[in-house]
Amino acid sequence: MKRYIESLILVLFAATLSAFEPLQCSLTMCGAGANGGGAAAPLNQGWAFIQDAFPGQYGAGGNCVTSVTTCTNTSFVPSTSGSVLIAVMYSGTQNITVTSASSSGATWVHPAGCSVSSSANGSTDLAYSVNAPGGTSSITVNTNSAAAFGTQIIELLPPAGYTGAFDVCGSTTNGGSACQNCPGVALTTTGTDAIVQYNNSSGGTIVQWNSISPPYILDSSGGDGLYLNTATGSIAAPTFNYTSSIQQQIVAVAFTTTAPFTVVTPVFSVVNYTAYNSSGSASYSITVPSTTAGNLGYLLVSTSTSVYLSSLTCAGCTVVVPAACQITVNTSDALSCAYILSLPGSITSLSATLGSSATIGASFTEVHRTSGNFALDGSIVTATRAGQTGGGYTGATVTVSGSPFDVIFQGIFNSGGPFQPTLLPQPFIPGHAAGCVLGLNVCGAVLTNATSGAAPIWPSNQNFQTGVLGVAFK
Repeated sequence: MKRYIESLILVLFAATLSAFEPLQCSLTMCGAGANGGGAAAPLNQGWAFIQDAFPGQYGAGGNCVTSVTTCTNTSFVPSTSGSVLIAVMYSGTQNITVTSASSSGATWVHPAGCSVSSSANGSTDLAYSVNAPGGTSSITVNTNSAAAFGTQIIELLPPAGYTGAFDVCGSTTNGGSACQNCPGVALTTTGTDAIVQYNNSSGGTIVQWNSISPPYILDSSGGDGLYLNTATGSIAAPTFNYTSSIQQQIVAVAFTTTAPFTVVTPVFSVVNYTAYNSSGSASYSITVPSTTAGNLGYLLVSTSTSVYLSSLTCAGCTVVVPAACQITVNTSDALSCAYILSLPGSITSLSATLGSSATIGASFTEVHRTSGNFALDGSIVTATRAGQTGGGYTGATVTVSGSPFDVIFQGIFNSGGPFQPTLLPQPFIPGHAAGCVLGLNVCGAVLTNATSGAAPIWPSNQNFQTGVLGVAFK
């Protein structure tokens, strides 16, 4: 099973994090409509990604390794009021299905058409709730027969003032045939939906961060397909690309809203992402996919020896290496950054120079905008978080004043290794869920079309002083 890596993660720390404000209006489309009370917002957010949390990530529970029919998951950030909660059950045993699920104050439904079973991947099924109260922190799933199984909690938030509702569900095993470029599930929606294609497959690795056909993206929590604010009607099955032939198993579920909302075209999209690790020098040549003129380039740099990026060059580039990005924590763990507001076209190499020789972990992200020019929005934010043994580390709160949206980058250095953050669903890196480098101790995340600069949560059970970094562009 694909989730075997998640099943081996046995971090035990309490889920005591508070509910949080969602950051993004969408990855593909944004919605405008009523706010539904509270402080007025300049633009409704559309469907928002909140979290995709596998067992052991935020706390104990959710990974029941003995043969049981009941498993309780507390391994997720307490929920946001008004959200849709999905509890996905996966087991290496065939013909295991969800019979019921429960959490305090909520109604849970086991929908027809979601369950799937195969000899290669065992069983996958789900239940959902659209009325769980904010702060929900414990969900129990019951099955038809005793087996070892895990539960993964996915949370999506409909537009402010709207209520989520189940739309449609489906599954596929590709007819039991192995594949390398494998189809997901085609769905027919009745509204502007949020779709998750839960990937429980075995025998291969997803090629790279964008190895799924658009408008889907791969979320950072293990390569599940995500499509927010869909078109209405027939939605083609996405294609997942693997490094070798696999046995694929996908369960797809779509949620709509009880009333329609207006779709607003997004401004920003991630077009390229590169992770880079190397050692033994003060100067490095970072190979990147060929750039497109006018796009934004952002480089996150880390070392474990208190060394910062001192310069970045590329042909025809105007580069900013801001001192405001620099932060050192835990004695010698250092973060720094650079950005290029308007990349020249056809750049394939960046020359990075450090203050002195050091092992480097870096990530370069290229972002496109539909029109206009990029500009830094507000101040770059760095912060130090004290080490702790439970919960997670709060990211940086940044200023967002773009009209209508911003693109936000968050970074973290935790010497024990963090997990993927809430709120920011990209990028996915094969072999590790979040966009992490430098021995998986430094992670970066990006959010397009943001309407809020609220801080994400970076889960980690590692008790080290931690540095966080946030940058927004409009």
